[in-house]
Amino acid sequence: VYSCCTHWQEHASLSIDALLLAHHQGMSAGDIEYAMWCCYFACKQSLFCGRPLAAIEKDMRGYQALMKDQGQESALASLSVWWQAVLNLQGRSENPLELSGEAMNQRSVLEEAEQAQNTFLICIVNLNRLCLAYLLGDLKLSAEMAKASRNIQDVAPGVVEVIDQTFYDGLTSCAMAKSTPGKRSWKSNARKNMNRMKKWARAAPENCGHKYLLMKAEYAAAMGVKGKALETYKKATVT
Repeated sequence: VYSCCTHWQEHASLSIDALLLAHHQGMSAGDIEYAMWCCYFACKQSLFCGRPLAAIEKDMRGYQALMKDQGQESALASLSVWWQAVLNLQGRSENPLELSGEAMNQRSVLEEAEQAQNTFLICIVNLNRLCLAYLLGDLKLSAEMAKASRNIQDVAPGVVEVIDQTFYDGLTSCAMAKSTPGKRSWKSNARKNMNRMKKWARAAPENCGHKYLLMKAEYAAAMGVKGKALETYKKATVT
């Protein structure tokens, strides 16, 4: 419930304590796999809610060691992707656009995931590369990863990563629509993602309302409607 449902109706932060409690209960009951996945989702929800990166990195480092000690390779591989992304955002990687460093090696993880047909892992690698590329201004890579990560909505439809993908896919589509006005597909995809986020914002405004407004502002800017864009940017910052 707290990993796939709560954030569609309530503030995502409300699920963090419940997930950590479930982790402790799982460890006590001997359900180690369940306990480790609760750690993963608690860390992911913390990142989604905007908790300071230093605090999240510290938690991820500790849970990564616990997962390794307990032999939970699946949860470990998934958490390592987000941990490396956090390290990149902190400037603690050689190439901030590549998920390679202390936590993981991008090429090795993708090769192993493809061999194991671990589509969820591939999805979150592509999603994190999308987020990093957009935030760091590499629009070409962002556009590539936006397309590559769209299947997460089919692979794991309830997780909070779906909101992340829709948000950054939408922002990327707005930027591409502005830089390549002749390609209508980006404009269409921007509207598609915006409409999806608008629907979610009605049910969970705390998680999606500001994201929808920012996407709306970026779309207005891409279409050259500067007054509307400025007004909507201001709304997004106070929502």
